[in-house]
Amino acid sequence: VSLLAVAVLLTGCNASPSTMAPAFDAKEGAGFRVSARMLYQGLLKPSCRGAVRGFDRKAQLAPERTAVTRLELTLTNTMAGQQMALARHDAEAYGSCSPDDDRRFADMHVQMTRDEVRTGLPALRKAAAALPGAAIPALAEMPNGPAFRAGVRALTDLAVHRPCTDLRPPAEAKLRAKLKALLADFRAGLPARAAVHHDMATAEARWEFDNTIYDCVELGRSAETEAAADLAQVQAQLAALRKLASATH
Repeated sequence: VSLLAVAVLLTGCNASPSTMAPAFDAKEGAGFRVSARMLYQGLLKPSCRGAVRGFDRKAQLAPERTAVTRLELTLTNTMAGQQMALARHDAEAYGSCSPDDDRRFADMHVQMTRDEVRTGLPALRKAAAALPGAAIPALAEMPNGPAFRAGVRALTDLAVHRPCTDLRPPAEAKLRAKLKALLADFRAGLPARAAVHHDMATAEARWEFDNTIYDCVELGRSAETEAAADLAQVQAQLAALRKLASATH
């Protein structure tokens, strides 16, 4: 099954993980991190190759960039600031470009981004104020952090949320039990910092799942083929994530 998802925003070192977890609730700031990541993705994206000659998207969005920088500065040495920085890293690592080969559309894209910042920044400011706490070591960026978090978010969608499965309840329940055991074993074996980032990514994936409308497309695979393919994909993703997490040792 393939799925088309349209996000609908409803809000405009190796200590053991247990010694670090009480200082931070990964679920508490999930919506804040997702919203910040989406704002950064729009604000920081460059024009694609072939943009209109003389068009400078970055320069036109300089006031918006400055406004976001002011918020970042007010959040210095706070957990909210750390989470916003991680969201920026994720956006920078996996951002897209803006197709600005037509001046009319290029100007429209800039205005859309301005509107997103105008409405999104106050919401981020308000959400940040509700996130308590000073900066903590557990939220420091980890090596390969953006890749690890993106992988965990994708893995969570495939192995936990599964909104577009075609498996009937008995087969789906059997597969979910296998996947749950694999994920639990993976989480239990993570180094402390990677465990914190894992929990942030899974919380973000859950927030996005709860705020997304899914349009599922039937691919016509048999139940056996689908279950085997999904299990193999999860196992491959876990292997890749273990390599990324090992860099935190």
